Amino acid sequence: MAELRLVAARGEQRRPAVDAIAIGRRYRLAEGLAPEQARRICADPDLAIGAYRLTGERAEIMAAEPERLFVWDADVDPAALHGVLTAVDAQTGQPPALSPPVANRLTLTAARLAGPELQATGAGQRLVLTAAFELEWHGHAGAAQLAAVELVQSTRSMRFEDGSERCLLDTGAADGPVRYAQGDDDQPLRPVAGPQAKGENGRHHYPVELAQRIPEQLHGKAVAEVTVLEKYTSYFLHCDAPQDSANHIWVPLLMPVMWGWSIRVGRRTDGEWGILRRKLFMPTSQDVGLELPLWQTDSRRLARAQEGLV
Repeated sequence: MAELRLVAARGEQRRPAVDAIAIGRRYRLAEGLAPEQARRICADPDLAIGAYRLTGERAEIMAAEPERLFVWDADVDPAALHGVLTAVDAQTGQPPALSPPVANRLTLTAARLAGPELQATGAGQRLVLTAAFELEWHGHAGAAQLAAVELVQSTRSMRFEDGSERCLLDTGAADGPVRYAQGDDDQPLRPVAGPQAKGENGRHHYPVELAQRIPEQLHGKAVAEVTVLEKYTSYFLHCDAPQDSANHIWVPLLMPVMWGWSIRVGRRTDGEWGILRRKLFMPTSQDVGLELPLWQTDSRRLARAQEGLV
Protein backbone atom coordinates (compact mmCIF):
# COMPACT_ATOMS: atom_id res chain seq x y z
CA MET A 1 0.00 0.00 0.00
CA ALA A 2 1.38 3.36 -1.02
CA GLU A 3 0.52 6.43 1.03
CA LEU A 4 1.13 10.14 0.87
CA ARG A 5 0.30 12.54 3.68
CA LEU A 6 -1.49 15.65 2.51
CA VAL A 7 -2.81 18.74 4.20
CA ALA A 8 -4.93 21.11 2.12
CA ALA A 9 -7.51 23.26 3.88
CA ARG A 10 -9.83 25.93 2.56
CA GLY A 11 -11.62 28.76 4.28
CA GLU A 12 -9.65 29.02 7.48
CA GLN A 13 -8.23 32.48 6.79
CA ARG A 14 -11.50 34.09 5.68
CA ARG A 15 -12.89 36.24 8.47
CA PRO A 16 -14.40 39.23 6.63
CA ALA A 17 -15.08 42.35 8.66
CA VAL A 18 -17.66 43.66 6.17
CA ASP A 19 -20.56 42.14 4.30
CA ALA A 20 -19.33 38.85 2.87
CA ILE A 21 -19.99 36.99 -0.35
CA ALA A 22 -21.74 33.66 0.20
CA ILE A 23 -20.02 31.21 -2.13
CA GLY A 24 -22.41 29.04 -4.14
CA ARG A 25 -25.56 31.05 -3.36
CA ARG A 26 -27.62 33.01 -5.82
CA TYR A 27 -27.22 36.78 -6.29
CA ARG A 28 -28.43 39.39 -8.73
CA LEU A 29 -26.70 42.52 -9.89
CA ALA A 30 -27.31 45.61 -7.83
CA GLU A 31 -29.46 48.30 -9.38
CA GLY A 32 -27.86 51.34 -10.93
CA LEU A 33 -24.73 49.67 -12.32
CA ALA A 34 -23.30 51.09 -15.52
CA PRO A 35 -24.20 48.84 -18.48
CA GLU A 36 -20.51 48.25 -19.30
CA GLN A 37 -19.78 47.13 -15.73
CA ALA A 38 -22.77 44.79 -15.73
CA ARG A 39 -21.67 43.24 -19.04
CA ARG A 40 -18.11 42.81 -17.77
CA ILE A 41 -19.21 40.96 -14.65
CA CYS A 42 -21.63 38.68 -16.48
CA ALA A 43 -19.01 37.86 -19.14
CA ASP A 44 -16.29 36.81 -16.67
CA PRO A 45 -16.79 33.21 -15.39
CA ASP A 46 -13.93 33.71 -12.94
CA LEU A 47 -16.08 36.28 -11.15
CA ALA A 48 -19.53 34.75 -11.44
CA ILE A 49 -21.56 32.20 -13.40
CA GLY A 50 -25.26 31.77 -14.09
CA ALA A 51 -25.54 28.04 -13.36
CA TYR A 52 -23.49 24.87 -12.90
CA ARG A 53 -25.49 22.07 -14.49
CA LEU A 54 -24.58 18.46 -13.75
CA THR A 55 -25.67 15.13 -15.22
CA GLY A 56 -23.85 11.83 -15.40
CA GLU A 57 -23.00 12.56 -19.02
CA ARG A 58 -22.24 16.27 -18.91
CA ALA A 59 -21.20 19.14 -16.66
CA GLU A 60 -21.40 22.67 -18.01
CA ILE A 61 -21.25 26.27 -16.88
CA MET A 62 -23.89 28.76 -17.98
CA ALA A 63 -23.07 32.44 -18.34
CA ALA A 64 -24.17 34.82 -15.60
CA GLU A 65 -27.21 37.02 -16.11
CA PRO A 66 -28.17 40.21 -14.26
CA GLU A 67 -30.91 38.38 -12.31
CA ARG A 68 -28.95 35.19 -11.72
CA LEU A 69 -25.32 35.03 -10.60
CA PHE A 70 -23.31 32.62 -8.45
CA VAL A 71 -19.83 33.28 -7.09
CA TRP A 72 -18.15 29.85 -7.07
CA ASP A 73 -14.47 30.52 -6.27
CA ALA A 74 -13.71 31.18 -2.60
CA ASP A 75 -10.45 32.81 -3.70
CA VAL A 76 -12.14 35.45 -5.87
CA ASP A 77 -11.00 39.00 -5.27
CA PRO A 78 -13.85 40.55 -3.24
CA ALA A 79 -12.85 44.01 -4.43
CA ALA A 80 -13.93 43.03 -7.95
CA LEU A 81 -17.46 42.41 -6.69
CA HIS A 82 -17.73 45.10 -4.04
CA GLY A 83 -21.07 46.90 -4.27
CA VAL A 84 -22.26 45.09 -7.39
CA LEU A 85 -24.20 42.11 -5.95
CA THR A 86 -27.56 41.90 -4.21
CA ALA A 87 -28.53 38.72 -2.37
CA VAL A 88 -31.69 36.87 -3.37
CA ASP A 89 -33.60 35.32 -0.49
CA ALA A 90 -35.07 32.01 -1.63
CA GLN A 91 -38.21 32.46 0.50
CA THR A 92 -39.21 36.10 -0.07
CA GLY A 93 -37.29 37.08 -3.18
CA GLN A 94 -36.17 40.19 -1.32
CA PRO A 95 -32.52 41.14 -0.71
CA PRO A 96 -31.70 40.19 2.91
CA ALA A 97 -28.98 41.86 4.91
CA LEU A 98 -25.65 40.12 4.47
CA SER A 99 -23.66 39.05 7.51
CA PRO A 100 -20.04 38.00 7.61
CA PRO A 101 -19.96 34.17 7.79
CA VAL A 102 -17.24 31.93 9.11
CA ALA A 103 -16.33 29.73 6.15
CA ASN A 104 -16.71 25.96 6.27
CA ARG A 105 -13.44 24.08 5.96
CA LEU A 106 -12.46 20.76 4.39
CA THR A 107 -8.99 19.30 5.01
CA LEU A 108 -7.46 16.41 3.07
CA THR A 109 -5.20 14.77 5.65
CA ALA A 110 -4.07 11.65 3.80
CA ALA A 111 -4.43 9.80 0.50
CA ARG A 112 -3.50 6.18 -0.25
CA LEU A 113 -3.34 3.78 -3.15
CA ALA A 114 -4.01 0.12 -2.26
CA GLY A 115 -3.02 -2.50 -4.82
CA PRO A 116 -2.96 -3.28 -7.63
CA GLU A 117 -4.05 -6.87 -7.19
CA LEU A 118 -5.47 -9.64 -9.31
CA GLN A 119 -8.62 -11.39 -8.13
CA ALA A 120 -9.54 -14.73 -9.67
CA THR A 121 -13.10 -14.97 -11.02
CA GLY A 122 -14.99 -17.82 -12.62
CA ALA A 123 -14.16 -16.59 -16.10
CA GLY A 124 -10.72 -15.05 -15.67
CA GLN A 125 -9.20 -12.31 -13.54
CA ARG A 126 -10.20 -8.94 -12.13
CA LEU A 127 -7.56 -6.22 -11.82
CA VAL A 128 -8.26 -3.84 -8.92
CA LEU A 129 -6.74 -0.66 -7.49
CA THR A 130 -8.32 1.41 -4.70
CA ALA A 131 -7.63 5.05 -3.92
CA ALA A 132 -8.65 6.22 -0.44
CA PHE A 133 -8.91 9.79 0.83
CA GLU A 134 -9.13 10.82 4.49
CA LEU A 135 -10.95 14.11 5.07
CA GLU A 136 -11.81 16.36 8.00
CA TRP A 137 -14.87 18.60 7.81
CA HIS A 138 -15.54 21.67 9.95
CA GLY A 139 -19.01 23.12 9.39
CA HIS A 140 -18.58 26.55 10.96
CA ALA A 141 -20.61 28.48 8.40
CA GLY A 142 -23.64 26.30 7.82
CA ALA A 143 -25.15 23.01 6.76
CA ALA A 144 -23.83 21.41 3.57
CA GLN A 145 -23.62 18.22 1.57
CA LEU A 146 -20.16 16.89 0.57
CA ALA A 147 -19.50 15.10 -2.71
CA ALA A 148 -16.70 14.23 -5.13
CA VAL A 149 -16.09 13.38 -8.76
CA GLU A 150 -13.17 12.03 -10.80
CA LEU A 151 -12.16 12.99 -14.31
CA VAL A 152 -10.02 10.43 -16.13
CA GLN A 153 -7.47 10.28 -18.94
CA SER A 154 -7.40 6.62 -19.91
CA THR A 155 -5.98 4.13 -22.36
CA ARG A 156 -7.03 0.50 -21.81
CA SER A 157 -6.20 -2.17 -24.38
CA MET A 158 -6.17 -5.95 -24.78
CA ARG A 159 -3.74 -8.11 -26.78
CA PHE A 160 -4.63 -11.63 -27.94
CA GLU A 161 -2.47 -14.70 -28.40
CA ASP A 162 -2.72 -14.32 -32.18
CA GLY A 163 -1.08 -10.87 -31.93
CA SER A 164 -4.22 -8.82 -32.63
CA GLU A 165 -5.28 -6.00 -30.29
CA ARG A 166 -8.52 -4.46 -29.10
CA CYS A 167 -9.12 -0.99 -27.63
CA LEU A 168 -11.12 -1.14 -24.44
CA LEU A 169 -11.15 2.59 -23.67
CA ASP A 170 -9.43 5.63 -25.15
CA THR A 171 -10.47 8.96 -23.66
CA GLY A 172 -8.20 10.74 -26.13
CA ALA A 173 -10.86 10.07 -28.76
CA ALA A 174 -13.54 11.93 -26.77
CA ASP A 175 -14.59 15.48 -27.59
CA GLY A 176 -13.69 16.75 -24.13
CA PRO A 177 -13.03 15.76 -20.50
CA VAL A 178 -14.39 12.40 -19.33
CA ARG A 179 -15.99 11.63 -15.97
CA TYR A 180 -15.06 8.32 -14.36
CA ALA A 181 -18.24 6.26 -13.91
CA GLN A 182 -17.81 3.77 -11.07
CA GLY A 183 -20.01 0.71 -11.53
CA ASP A 184 -23.53 1.35 -12.81
CA ASP A 185 -24.08 4.56 -10.82
CA ASP A 186 -25.09 7.38 -13.17
CA GLN A 187 -25.09 10.14 -10.55
CA PRO A 188 -22.76 12.99 -11.54
CA LEU A 189 -21.32 13.31 -8.02
CA ARG A 190 -20.60 10.63 -5.43
CA PRO A 191 -21.52 11.47 -1.81
CA VAL A 192 -18.55 11.73 0.52
CA ALA A 193 -20.77 11.84 3.60
CA GLY A 194 -24.37 12.47 4.58
CA PRO A 195 -25.71 15.99 5.12
CA GLN A 196 -23.52 17.96 7.53
CA ALA A 197 -25.34 20.18 10.03
CA LYS A 198 -24.18 23.68 10.88
CA GLY A 199 -21.42 23.50 13.48
CA GLU A 200 -20.86 19.79 12.86
CA ASN A 201 -17.31 18.47 12.56
CA GLY A 202 -16.37 15.04 11.29
CA ARG A 203 -13.83 12.75 9.69
CA HIS A 204 -14.75 10.99 6.48
CA HIS A 205 -13.27 8.14 4.44
CA TYR A 206 -13.77 8.37 0.67
CA PRO A 207 -12.71 5.38 -1.49
CA VAL A 208 -12.53 5.08 -5.29
CA GLU A 209 -12.24 1.60 -6.77
CA LEU A 210 -10.78 1.03 -10.23
CA ALA A 211 -11.32 -2.34 -11.88
CA GLN A 212 -10.74 -4.13 -15.17
CA ARG A 213 -12.04 -7.62 -15.98
CA ILE A 214 -9.61 -9.91 -17.82
CA PRO A 215 -11.34 -12.88 -19.46
CA GLU A 216 -9.59 -16.06 -20.54
CA GLN A 217 -11.12 -15.62 -23.99
CA LEU A 218 -13.03 -12.94 -25.87
CA HIS A 219 -15.04 -13.77 -28.99
CA GLY A 220 -13.25 -17.10 -29.21
CA LYS A 221 -9.75 -15.62 -29.04
CA ALA A 222 -7.39 -16.32 -26.14
CA VAL A 223 -6.38 -13.21 -24.20
CA ALA A 224 -2.62 -12.71 -23.78
CA GLU A 225 -2.40 -9.44 -21.82
CA VAL A 226 -4.20 -6.26 -20.78
CA THR A 227 -2.61 -2.82 -20.42
CA VAL A 228 -4.03 0.09 -18.39
CA LEU A 229 -2.59 3.61 -18.33
CA GLU A 230 -4.71 6.15 -16.46
CA LYS A 231 -4.49 9.48 -14.70
CA TYR A 232 -7.33 10.64 -12.47
CA THR A 233 -8.17 14.05 -11.06
CA SER A 234 -10.38 14.09 -7.95
CA TYR A 235 -12.51 17.10 -7.10
CA PHE A 236 -14.20 17.68 -3.74
CA LEU A 237 -17.26 19.95 -3.64
CA HIS A 238 -20.04 21.03 -1.32
CA CYS A 239 -23.48 22.59 -1.64
CA ASP A 240 -25.65 24.30 0.96
CA ALA A 241 -28.91 22.95 -0.47
CA PRO A 242 -28.58 20.50 -3.41
CA GLN A 243 -32.36 20.14 -3.60
CA ASP A 244 -32.68 23.88 -4.38
CA SER A 245 -30.61 24.13 -7.56
CA ALA A 246 -32.28 27.41 -8.50
CA ASN A 247 -30.60 29.18 -5.60
CA HIS A 248 -27.58 27.01 -4.71
CA ILE A 249 -24.83 25.36 -6.77
CA TRP A 250 -22.02 22.92 -6.03
CA VAL A 251 -18.68 24.66 -5.45
CA PRO A 252 -15.13 23.33 -4.96
CA LEU A 253 -13.59 23.09 -1.49
CA LEU A 254 -10.11 21.81 -2.35
CA MET A 255 -7.67 22.15 -5.18
CA PRO A 256 -7.79 19.10 -7.52
CA VAL A 257 -5.88 15.96 -6.53
CA MET A 258 -4.17 13.97 -9.32
CA TRP A 259 -3.24 10.27 -9.17
CA GLY A 260 -3.12 7.20 -11.40
CA TRP A 261 -1.56 3.90 -12.46
CA SER A 262 0.24 2.18 -15.32
CA ILE A 263 -0.25 -1.61 -15.32
CA ARG A 264 0.34 -4.53 -17.65
CA VAL A 265 -1.17 -7.92 -16.83
CA GLY A 266 -0.25 -11.10 -18.70
CA ARG A 267 0.83 -14.72 -18.43
CA ARG A 268 4.01 -15.44 -16.47
CA THR A 269 6.49 -18.07 -17.56
CA ASP A 270 4.63 -20.60 -15.39
CA GLY A 271 1.44 -19.93 -17.34
CA GLU A 272 -0.37 -18.16 -14.51
CA TRP A 273 -1.72 -14.62 -14.65
CA GLY A 274 0.47 -11.98 -13.07
CA ILE A 275 1.16 -8.25 -12.98
CA LEU A 276 4.11 -7.84 -15.34
CA ARG A 277 4.51 -4.06 -14.97
CA ARG A 278 3.27 -1.67 -12.34
CA LYS A 279 3.73 2.02 -11.69
CA LEU A 280 1.63 4.10 -9.34
CA PHE A 281 1.21 7.86 -9.57
CA MET A 282 0.82 8.99 -5.99
CA PRO A 283 -2.03 11.39 -5.10
CA THR A 284 -0.75 14.94 -5.36
CA SER A 285 -2.65 18.15 -4.68
CA GLN A 286 -2.41 20.37 -7.76
CA ASP A 287 -1.40 23.96 -7.03
CA VAL A 288 -3.70 25.40 -9.69
CA GLY A 289 -6.34 27.06 -7.51
CA LEU A 290 -9.94 25.99 -7.17
CA GLU A 291 -11.61 24.54 -10.27
CA LEU A 292 -15.12 23.53 -11.28
CA PRO A 293 -14.87 20.11 -12.97
CA LEU A 294 -16.39 19.94 -16.46
CA TRP A 295 -16.97 16.87 -18.62
CA GLN A 296 -18.53 15.95 -21.98
CA THR A 297 -19.20 12.24 -21.41
CA ASP A 298 -18.39 9.47 -18.93
CA SER A 299 -16.12 6.45 -19.12
CA ARG A 300 -18.95 3.90 -19.30
CA ARG A 301 -20.72 5.58 -22.21
CA LEU A 302 -17.44 6.12 -24.02
CA ALA A 303 -16.35 2.50 -23.54
CA ARG A 304 -19.65 1.26 -24.93
CA ALA A 305 -19.26 3.54 -27.93
CA GLN A 306 -15.76 2.07 -28.42
CA GLU A 307 -17.23 -1.47 -28.31
CA GLY A 308 -17.46 -1.68 -24.53
CA LEU A 309 -15.43 -2.72 -21.54
CA VAL A 310 -15.25 -6.50 -21.11
